[in-house]
Amino acid sequence: MKIALNLANLRGYGSGVVGRNVLRALSRVGQMHELRAWIPYEWGWTQSDAPGIRLHVVRGGVPAKLLTENLGIRLALKTWPADVLFSLGDTSVPLCGVPHLLLVHQPFIAHAAEDCALPLGRRFRARVALINGYFSLGLSTVSKITVQTEHMRQAIHRRWAVPLDRIVIVPSAIEAVELEAELATKNEAESPFLCYIASPGPHKNHVLIAEILAGLARREIRIPCRLTVESSAVPDLCARAQELGVLEQIEFLGGVPLVEAHRLMRSAVAVLMPSKMESFGIPLWEAMAAGAPLIASDLDFAREACADVAAYADPDDGEAWAAQIARWLESPARAQEQGARGIERHRQSATTWDDIARRYLDVLDSLPASPSVIRRL
Repeated sequence: MKIALNLANLRGYGSGVVGRNVLRALSRVGQMHELRAWIPYEWGWTQSDAPGIRLHVVRGGVPAKLLTENLGIRLALKTWPADVLFSLGDTSVPLCGVPHLLLVHQPFIAHAAEDCALPLGRRFRARVALINGYFSLGLSTVSKITVQTEHMRQAIHRRWAVPLDRIVIVPSAIEAVELEAELATKNEAESPFLCYIASPGPHKNHVLIAEILAGLARREIRIPCRLTVESSAVPDLCARAQELGVLEQIEFLGGVPLVEAHRLMRSAVAVLMPSKMESFGIPLWEAMAAGAPLIASDLDFAREACADVAAYADPDDGEAWAAQIARWLESPARAQEQGARGIERHRQSATTWDDIARRYLDVLDSLPASPSVIRRL
């Protein structure tokens, strides 16, 4: 089977983790197939990073995306007639002429922003509207959609009227990190801290951190929270934290290497995940794998991932989060027990990227022999 793979738009952290690992796995398990892939320039990959797959490197930006999907890939498919196209980046090739599988990561495609009552700026709303419009345009010739969770499957079904039997769940994995012994063990001399491992998107709900720290201060608990964002990326949080007198308790680390993110999770009193939208929630799984006490938003995506091994709180109620943290500080054994259950859940649920790649190949093999309509416009 000739498989065209469009990963050219996977520049975000989470989608990039999925794309790079799926492509590496396909180079290992897809050797019976002929594969060509369009990938982002930002990956810094050369042909040696995906042996057996012909790579086309694409520069960033909306113009490059539109040219790649509406001209570059179309022309390539005329001279190299692929049997299927697998697009891993939410939107791709409107009116595609071959059977087409589309992987949707973006929660703003599955959910309308209004459904989550997010305070989005005009510029971000315009961007989301464009993404959704382009998704809708391409949807008419998508053969099947694949997502990573059941809650995304149900949300796309409700919002876009896509039949459930045309939406396939293929869960993802997290990148394994072999930590050195000194990183894998908590540093008992280190002062207690909280952490939130997330990018600065508005759906990540960083502003709640200020409310949490203020709730702890009312209990006479002063504890810093370490965030993997720059202060300039979360102005609403900074303004609210300044207003509540807790800004000095927030440590803005910016982006950190994966090994450091895992070390933060292993060492923290609690890992916070107040996000209001996720498609898979990589940090949830990383926190469980690290054995970290975890508090997550009481929303479907978090409960699907963590079941009964996380504590949950309303993502708009900082006082409830502060109360849970205070309980763990009073009873460290309870927090440790919760972390141990997280390790066990991850161990039981974990899959490999090779198995994930094989599942995608099975789905591609099941596509109809010619383009079919998943939903009429």
